[in-house]
Amino acid sequence: MIHTNIPGFGELLLEHAVFDYNGTLALDGLLLPHVREKLLALAETMNIRILTADTFGSVRGQCGGFPFTIHIIDAKDESE
Repeated sequence: MIHTNIPGFGELLLEHAVFDYNGTLALDGLLLPHVREKLLALAETMNIRILTADTFGSVRGQCGGFPFTIHIIDAKDESE
């Protein structure tokens, strides 16, 4: 968990971080340089969740075996 104080708002205890995969962490289905290392460092203090439609079918190959939870969103469920 990460504990932080936001002036004018108050204290926050952050337990989860949620990221979109392609276009945020990856380009054309491949993790951007240094993203894996940064996510692994962040995973030491937080639960990492990656959301994706997995358009390129590569998220499990790029992020599998790491302490990240991957949520693949079916195209028919994108609006939800």
